[in-house]
Amino acid sequence: MSAGAGRLARQFAAARARRRPAFIAYITVGDPSLAATLEVVAALERAGVDIVELGVPFSDPVIDGPVIQAASGRALAAGATLAATFDLVRAIRRRSELPLVLYSYLNPILRYGVAAASRTAADVGLDGMLTVDLPVGAAPEIIHEGINGYLCPAKDKAALSAALDRALEQKARWGSIGARARESAEAFDIPEVVEQYVTLLRELHG
Repeated sequence: MSAGAGRLARQFAAARARRRPAFIAYITVGDPSLAATLEVVAALERAGVDIVELGVPFSDPVIDGPVIQAASGRALAAGATLAATFDLVRAIRRRSELPLVLYSYLNPILRYGVAAASRTAADVGLDGMLTVDLPVGAAPEIIHEGINGYLCPAKDKAALSAALDRALEQKARWGSIGARARESAEAFDIPEVVEQYVTLLRELHG
């Protein structure tokens, strides 16, 4: 198990032992400044936050609402970038083992370079990366560069069904969902779910 996976696993295990959900806080890197972000992370850790999502500011954050959009604008004006975020993580790691997950749109990762971003993320001590607007099957090279996930063509029913099956198998093996949630997941009719998904895609794309 990698150090990052170990940090996350330990934090979730500690939360389960206390019979409570993990508290995951999101902040936009660089809002109001990079120096302030370093202190905000330290304050969140002192307050008992379990995991911090570090949001990389992006000029077109279409998935986010007005609060995060405004925060991204301020952070970009303050000079925050993906490279600066990696530097921030290095600084955090010099004094903390708090689990950190990168939250980024695809564009900053592509501009940085997929392979370089993956290597740097591991080197600086990030525990995970969320690429929030990655189209399914659109960038298969990411799976080969160490950013794990299940990628398959959105209209390939067999591939999508297999990916969903693998995800459910992984969750069951890792024990990362409770028994009741697992029973609900196993009750899904995977082919029917895929059929509905493909029908929706066809309606949306003609």
